[in-house]
Amino acid sequence: MVQHETIRPTTSRLNALPKTCSSNCSRSTAGGKLRLLGQQLTPDTPAVLLFVGGTPELAEFTQGLQKQARQRYIVALADVNLQTMLQMGAARSTPVIATQPVPLVNASLPIVRSYRETLARLFDEPPTPLSLAGFIAARYTYEVLNDVEGPLTRQSALAAFQRRANLDVGGFRISFNPQRRSSTYVTQSMMTVDGRLIG
Repeated sequence: MVQHETIRPTTSRLNALPKTCSSNCSRSTAGGKLRLLGQQLTPDTPAVLLFVGGTPELAEFTQGLQKQARQRYIVALADVNLQTMLQMGAARSTPVIATQPVPLVNASLPIVRSYRETLARLFDEPPTPLSLAGFIAARYTYEVLNDVEGPLTRQSALAAFQRRANLDVGGFRISFNPQRRSSTYVTQSMMTVDGRLIG
């Protein structure tokens, strides 16, 4: 594994800080420790940070970064919802880039159009990459179960999912590789310092 020279000292300083939450505490009761962690970053902490956590934790962490003199950029993983993060009072002074393994919610693929139409018909909420991922997963599940021959039982459903056939779900290709569990399809959305969402 290749490690950048600024990662080691940053990691050791972060490990020396108080832990944010014990294993038995809930995600929403971190007690401001993530905000404190954001405030305690030093000037030699890298400007681009990878955040591994959920939406509430990231919102709190950005509130601590708000008081930092150095501009930071945060790269968040697919389980962060930028719209929800803004509603939770995240600091808007820190740009956040959220990765997502699904198409952009304004893409013209048939699966995305179907998702937007269904969402508009059934719910009063804006389209998000997280709900699109759930929609695609549900459609994939439907397609796999629809192809089961004979009665649908626990055993036949399990056998169908173990086959993991490649499938085109409305223009979005799903294929599994047991040796490499990753996606070659990744897009990004960014929350700018003025709170706009791009992507």
